[in-house]
Amino acid sequence: MMLLRQSSTVTVLAGPLLDPSDGVTAVTAGTPTFSLSKNGGTLAARSSATAVAHDADGFWAVELDATDTGTLGRLRVETSDAATYLPVWEDYMIVPQAIYDALVADSDTLPVDMTQILGSAALPVTLQRLLQQMTVVTVGAGSTTKTIVTDAAETTADHYVPGVLSFSTGALAGQKTMISGYDGAGSFSVEALSEAPANGDVAVVL
Repeated sequence: MMLLRQSSTVTVLAGPLLDPSDGVTAVTAGTPTFSLSKNGGTLAARSSATAVAHDADGFWAVELDATDTGTLGRLRVETSDAATYLPVWEDYMIVPQAIYDALVADSDTLPVDMTQILGSAALPVTLQRLLQQMTVVTVGAGSTTKTIVTDAAETTADHYVPGVLSFSTGALAGQKTMISGYDGAGSFSVEALSEAPANGDVAVVL
């Protein structure tokens, strides 16, 4: 089932419309009327005022406007005229704009909202609070094994004391050291590391 973006104008191809006398000959002329059913509801006329147009081989271009695609869920596009062509229908799934943009258009990221961990609604809240206590910093030039220059924005001296600096990239990835001082301008005093971090290494203040 093809996905369509909610509340967006789109042109879909419906068909092929075939002559009922032989079920083979494509219907390429006329003005077929296409109706819509939203989530199994009663068939109704399109909101779009744009006339349908034959494309090729009995397939017709049918415009759906923002009202036609405004309801999430199943959308059936249907046409039938016993004297002129056999019944034709196409089913679509209307999805939220952010979902469509992530899965189809590749112009957005897929939104993910955590509501439970191991069946508990309280654990995501706890995790969020823990993450909010962490500060990610990038190491700058001039760092040594005991003095780490970073881009930390905190301006209060010793704001992170006592604390732990944990490296997540570079040669020191996985290594942790105790913070003994902070100068209020991005520089940390720490217990000696095995080596000086490189410019651009990333660390987390815990």
